[in-house]
Amino acid sequence: MIRGLIFTFDGALYNKSKPAGVNDAVDFLDRMKETYKIGVIFKDLSELEAAKHTGLLERTHHHTVGKRTKEAVESLTLAMQVMPDELLIIGTNVVEEIAVGNMLGAYTAWFRAGDLTHQVPEAEHEVPTYVFTTIWDAIGAVENKEIEEVDLSKYEKDYWKK
Repeated sequence: MIRGLIFTFDGALYNKSKPAGVNDAVDFLDRMKETYKIGVIFKDLSELEAAKHTGLLERTHHHTVGKRTKEAVESLTLAMQVMPDELLIIGTNVVEEIAVGNMLGAYTAWFRAGDLTHQVPEAEHEVPTYVFTTIWDAIGAVENKEIEEVDLSKYEKDYWKK
């Protein structure tokens, strides 16, 4: 059962080139924050300031600033009091966020929107549990609705280039 969500700020919650998308993130976090613990990884202080400015920061429970590493995720899981197997990590980068989440034993969701949609999983530990194209797709995963888990063995590498 998923009890917590960890997002990377840039890409998963906020896209500088599409600021109107913040409204979806705000609505989504408002819906989820009462039931699930919400954590965010900010790359730097400018992202943290953007989260404050857009109202996204106040809709989260915990955050960290720095690289998207195993240690950053572990510090959030401790602060959130959630075990990795109760966690859904949502990110746009399969090499960083998805790989780290998989190494920790968390559920992972590749949010295929933004600058890294061209990226493809090159190794098994980069394959996400889920693939989303909107933030609202996460509701199906956390509420155990019918979202099909990704089975890489079904697809050739060209599948990821869609």
